[in-house]
Amino acid sequence: AGAKEVTGIDGSVTIADIARTNARINGLLAEAAEDGENRASGCVTILQGKVEETAELPTQVDVIVSEWMGYALLYECMLNTVLYARDKCLRPGGVLLPNTSTIYMAAVDKTGTSTSFWEEVYGFDMSVVGQTLHDRGLKQAIVGE
Repeated sequence: AGAKEVTGIDGSVTIADIARTNARINGLLAEAAEDGENRASGCVTILQGKVEETAELPTQVDVIVSEWMGYALLYECMLNTVLYARDKCLRPGGVLLPNTSTIYMAAVDKTGTSTSFWEEVYGFDMSVVGQTLHDRGLKQAIVGE
C-alpha cells in the first residue's frame, strides 16, 4: 500500500532542499537513473517554485494535501494557489485536504494576549514592543481577496 507517486512543491529553496534531502535519506526520493530515463526506486519528487509557474506539474492526481491557510486562516493565505493546483491537477472525484476550516473569535483585553510578556523580559523593560504589537493588532485589518 501507499502512494505510487508523490510530488511536493514549495516556493522556498531552503524548504524544497530540506524536503528533498529528507526524502533521499529515507529512500523515498525519485531520482533520474544514470541512463537519464529510468527512475530510482523512490516515489517522491520535490519541485521548487510557485505552483502557478511550475511547468512540471503532475496531472490527474488523486489527492492534494496543502498547508494553505495562514495565520487566523487569512494572513499569507495560499488558497488561490491551492485552487489553481486543484483546477489544473486534481482528477474528478479527487480529494483536497484539508477541505474545511473554522475561525473562532472571542473578545479579549490585554490580559488575553501574549503582549503582557513584553512588559518585562529577563529584567529589561520591553513594553514598547508589546504596545506596538497591541496597537498594530487593533489597527491592521486583515482582509482576504
